[in-house]
Amino acid sequence: MDIQTPFRANYDIENPGELPSSGIGVFYFPPVGPGKGRIYEKRLKFLYSGQRSWYGVFATQFNEGLSMATTMPDWCCVSSVGTGYLLDVARPQGWRPIPVAPLLHVTILSERQLLLLNCYTRIVAYGAEGQRWRTESLCSDQLKVVSVKGDVVECMGWDAATGDKISVHVDLLSGRSQH
Repeated sequence: MDIQTPFRANYDIENPGELPSSGIGVFYFPPVGPGKGRIYEKRLKFLYSGQRSWYGVFATQFNEGLSMATTMPDWCCVSSVGTGYLLDVARPQGWRPIPVAPLLHVTILSERQLLLLNCYTRIVAYGAEGQRWRTESLCSDQLKVVSVKGDVVECMGWDAATGDKISVHVDLLSGRSQH
């Protein structure tokens, strides 16, 4: 799994060679959708200052998607083949699903300490304090963040009504589409 550390974190993260045979300190993160199969694809080891290290084993619901982990100060964003998790690293049972699926891409805005996560049609933004905003559906499919200029996120996507690629602009502060 690709580990990105764009922001200073209060913990360390690594790809473990194997899980402890005792099973102690291993947490399984189930699929985020109800009734979904439990295919555990990816694993990570977390070392939080003053605590015993623990291992996370992450399920997926998809056949394709992003597999990565990226740091924020006290929490971590993990995507296991497109199934997204937000972890409170000090309290692993305090996790939440990422509300866009499958997770296809992350755009890191280091200077703003912001992550933009997108699926085929939407973007969700996270800062150090957690979720800042989530867009409505911006296109029919193939959403990609092209660039961020000032407070504007420039995106491209496919529009089913016209059958063409479209350009979409999103306000970085509010997540609202700009027409």
